[in-house]
Amino acid sequence: MDTIEQVCLIIIGAITYSSLYGILRWKILPGKLNISSTYTNGVSHCNNTIHTHSTNLPGYTAAIISEKTVSVLVGAISGISGLYILWETRYNVLRAKSTLILPTACLIYWYFFQDLYSMFETFRLSRECNITTSTTQALLLFSKQKFIMTFHHVVLLSLTIPFAQGRLRNGFGDFYVGCLFTMEL
Repeated sequence: MDTIEQVCLIIIGAITYSSLYGILRWKILPGKLNISSTYTNGVSHCNNTIHTHSTNLPGYTAAIISEKTVSVLVGAISGISGLYILWETRYNVLRAKSTLILPTACLIYWYFFQDLYSMFETFRLSRECNITTSTTQALLLFSKQKFIMTFHHVVLLSLTIPFAQGRLRNGFGDFYVGCLFTMEL
């Protein structure tokens, strides 16, 4: 896989995950979605009129739903890719090669940036963080209280692409990389 193809997949992932999060967070969930329904047959209704309900979720709830929705999407992509990689390399777990490792790693790479941002935004809106604190103070408090998740994302950001390219593992162990991908399921 060429470098251009890798960059294109990272950009596609960035557009997909950031757009999905942004649309959910700022367009659909905070009071912008109108759900229309008609009540008929046994359910009370007023002359077959359409009742419109709009969502009006608080910021924290909208942020957490948006964050988790994108996480489920990435978990599904990663997990299904991991299962395919396991199936493709099942006969020789050490030396068998899979063609799906690098494209999957490139596609989900941006998610780690986006997820750090969405976790921070959710934290800022939670009761644990006072809204009046500065961004720097909130970032320090976030990194202290969510140290494991922050560390996890930073490590994955720094090792995902080189590891998927085989540089850190000398081209061996595609089966085990598939096992790592399936952990997202």
